[in-house]
Amino acid sequence: MKSIRDRLVPSLFLALAVAMSAASAGGFEDAQDDYASGRFDRAYAVFSREAERGNPDAQLYLGAMYENGQGVDRDYRLAAQWYERAAGQNNPVACYNLAQLYFEGEGIARDAGKALALFEKAASLGLDDANRQLSSMYLLGKGVPQDDRLAASWLARSAEYGNPGAQFNLGKMYFDGRGVPQDYEKAEHWWMRAARQGHAKAQYSLGVAYYHGSGLPKNVRKAIPWLAKAAAQGEADAQLRIGVMNYLGQDVALNYTQAIYWFEKAAAQGDERAQFALGAAYEDGRGVAQDATQAAAWFAKAADRGYAIAQYRLASLYETGRGVPQDAIQAHKWFALAGKGGYADAERKMQAIERGMSAGQVAESGQLAQRWSKENGAPGRGNVAPGMQ
Repeated sequence: MKSIRDRLVPSLFLALAVAMSAASAGGFEDAQDDYASGRFDRAYAVFSREAERGNPDAQLYLGAMYENGQGVDRDYRLAAQWYERAAGQNNPVACYNLAQLYFEGEGIARDAGKALALFEKAASLGLDDANRQLSSMYLLGKGVPQDDRLAASWLARSAEYGNPGAQFNLGKMYFDGRGVPQDYEKAEHWWMRAARQGHAKAQYSLGVAYYHGSGLPKNVRKAIPWLAKAAAQGEADAQLRIGVMNYLGQDVALNYTQAIYWFEKAAAQGDERAQFALGAAYEDGRGVAQDATQAAAWFAKAADRGYAIAQYRLASLYETGRGVPQDAIQAHKWFALAGKGGYADAERKMQAIERGMSAGQVAESGQLAQRWSKENGAPGRGNVAPGMQ
């Protein structure tokens, strides 16, 4: 987690300036400016002098410089030594950074016990990153026994600090009843706090819960604005859902132009459902000019991501030669893959087209399907939404 450590050191500039005595503040502030500007040689001269005098903040900077190789040769052992001296004076970031070295075993022997103690110390000193790190460790069972209850406890501390990511995750734990008793009102509370801070996944989760009445009272009027906010922030699931609502006229006025706009946004992020939806729109000529070639291209993108219904529709185009050259081998391959993905009727279609193929063609199709599965994994999901078949 080097990126966190790199970020935390500069974030202390203001706090360090307040903590410095009047006599030495000027020189230390200049060293901070030098560090921020990449003038590491000048910063090192001041930090090393102040660190030897026992200044924990200078010791933290020196540790970071040795860890990141900034103006000095990278030396994890020296980084750990300086972090340890600062941590001994209750510098929370030094505790955290040293914990990360022990946790990852970077340059020093991995020691999960020491890492845990230092993360806990950093958290007790008010460093919110440590709360989230501890929550992640217990949630995933990394360095500690897996424990959802303790994960939720540490996450709650971060949520109370106001971190929107922690608020969203805590809300999800309450929604799922994981590590805490299931409580939809508390889930709504934490999602709402995160959503009001602009957390897109929290906005989407609120929107879906209100839209379907999942745990919360069904309220489409409240759902749509939250879904729209999440979509505007780039949440692909929300973009797809808003697109489908516009495409089908579900709880909003039918609007193919808006539907295509949101499908394209989600498809650009690699969402195979949106890619399929665009293929269907081009095939049917809804919101766009009818174009079998474009339909085939979008179906192919979704099919390559394992989307079974797209594989089926692409196979149908190959079968009839619409938008692509007619090709029984390709049609047979995609019908076979769609069938393995659980799409109804695909196996019947495969068997029907197989009756007009030679044994060699069937064997070639099987080899292509096998190669695709090996390269892309198992086939995936089915329908994008009711009515978009």
